[in-house]
Amino acid sequence: MKKIKYLIVLFALCLIPTIKVDAASANISVSTSKSRVMVGETVVVTVKVSSASSLGSWSFDVSPSSNLSLVNSSFGGLYIVDFVTNGNTTYKTYTFTFKAKSSGTASVLIKNSSVIGYDESQMSVTNGSVSFKTMTYAELEATYSKNNNLSSLKVEGYDITPVFDKNTLEYNLEVENGVESANIIASKEDSTATIKGTGKVSLEEGVNLRL
Repeated sequence: MKKIKYLIVLFALCLIPTIKVDAASANISVSTSKSRVMVGETVVVTVKVSSASSLGSWSFDVSPSSNLSLVNSSFGGLYIVDFVTNGNTTYKTYTFTFKAKSSGTASVLIKNSSVIGYDESQMSVTNGSVSFKTMTYAELEATYSKNNNLSSLKVEGYDITPVFDKNTLEYNLEVENGVESANIIASKEDSTATIKGTGKVSLEEGVNLRL
């Protein structure tokens, strides 16, 4: 009889569903608005601590590459130790200004991170990073296109004079009185070159010069 009761209790325990509790997670992202920084110039890097759950406290290191030097930190340094005083905070941002010291690839990484939720639970953390190009002006100029020729030039709805030739630098166009704008369309021989002055331009009565 005792054995049957024991088996019934064991069977009942097996029927109790298990509840899986996922640990809260946090993300420490790193971003910058620049993908290229000239040597001697500065770049602002933004670090954001965020979570879908309420944050409590956190700490982490902001680790720049050797070709960057810290100019300013909204926290006062590269080691961040911070906390909140209420349970309504799900993110906080910090800014860091770095100066590019030499050319190459620069990076800013998050290391040694720890995030505690407002309920004092340990959160899992995803550490972010950002990288960008640092270069001298001489290196930048070396990337410029050496081909400044157009492959076509026209004004929508009109004929220019003379007929387009890539070696011709000046063209004329006459339009009727009352025409207030013209659409200049051009293409380039070198896809890495840049064209300026195209698109819709305003016209005034008399001679209009476009360079």
